[in-house]
Amino acid sequence: MKVYLGKDRTRADQDVTATHATVRDLCRCIEGVGHKLYMDNFFSSPDMFEELMTKDITCCGTVRPSRKGLPDDFRRRQFRMKKGDIRVRVRQNLTALVWKDKRDVYILTNMHCPPADGSFCDELGNAIKPAIVADYNTHMGYVDKEDRMANSYSISRRTWKRYEMLKASLVDRFSEKLPVRYHYILLHEASQGKDESPVQFLHRCRALSMKTVRKRADPTEQRILKEEAEFRLLISFIYGMRGEAGRELRIRNPETLDEALNVATVVYNAKRMELQLKDHDTLTVKTER
Repeated sequence: MKVYLGKDRTRADQDVTATHATVRDLCRCIEGVGHKLYMDNFFSSPDMFEELMTKDITCCGTVRPSRKGLPDDFRRRQFRMKKGDIRVRVRQNLTALVWKDKRDVYILTNMHCPPADGSFCDELGNAIKPAIVADYNTHMGYVDKEDRMANSYSISRRTWKRYEMLKASLVDRFSEKLPVRYHYILLHEASQGKDESPVQFLHRCRALSMKTVRKRADPTEQRILKEEAEFRLLISFIYGMRGEAGRELRIRNPETLDEALNVATVVYNAKRMELQLKDHDTLTVKTER
């Protein structure tokens, strides 16, 4: 992760834009692994896609028609297209296409086979979405869903202190609520989507955790005990899912379960260390899982 501090011209070469240099730096850890990278039109460019292709990273993303390296007819927007029409240009492993829906959609990719030019509409005249556009929407949709889930319980507030906004954003993304989000994903996988919303699920976790908190504790101790109870609840649930219950519920993605277990365990251990440092005579911390 890198914090954006404005355009840093020193990181960009004469032939490389600042966005190109940013993506290059962030992708150093996945070079030669064979990952697929999806991005929006703020970052994508033909030169960057070709460079990442040499490092075994394939890319797909929307692209601005004015980008350097695109065909002249793309940059001049010379196409006269009806709804459902597709225009494709191919250069070696790089494919650029424009698809007419309600507006022109420009896609650049080097991980898909290029489609054929033509018009793709159903019997009612509705445009049929090309496979490349559908694949891009599927993967970029995860980003939008993550934003919606994080914003459902966001603590961010307007402030002139930018570092406070950064702190609030990091808490929203990586705080103790992260295991709750993984817990929600597990429940969603198990029930095949027939469960409550993320906000309702978070409230239910809090209600269950409050049952184990003593009412006479002072506010600070009560908050710590509530967090401890919530994490014990999540850990017990995740460990239980690994047994017979997990097989009966038919979880479709075992990797999600393992990842949730690892993240929840790490956060639980960190929270337990924090509890042990608190000076409360009446506080009891259970160390068993």
